[in-house]
Amino acid sequence: IIELTPTDCNLILFVFRVLVSATMNITLFGGSAVFLTICGVNVNQILTSTPALTLTPCIWILIIAILLIPLTWLGTPKDFWSDCYYLTTMQFMIF
Repeated sequence: IIELTPTDCNLILFVFRVLVSATMNITLFGGSAVFLTICGVNVNQILTSTPALTLTPCIWILIIAILLIPLTWLGTPKDFWSDCYYLTTMQFMIF
């Protein structure tokens, strides 16, 4: 029988905490990459009939990512009140 000291338990908990955090970050990165790709392709397909906006899906992915970056800087739900104005403005710009 192995006896674990409190220091050993803290080390084990730290390792698992880092492991869980790393896997969550990898999963979120992969999911967001897929969604950005889908958004870029969809916007490109919607706007292909507009000759003034003939950009590749790669460029649309960059544009969408740049527009969404400010939303990632918000920390807590109390900071989300400005989202209403930001997202409404984006909707009017798109349509």
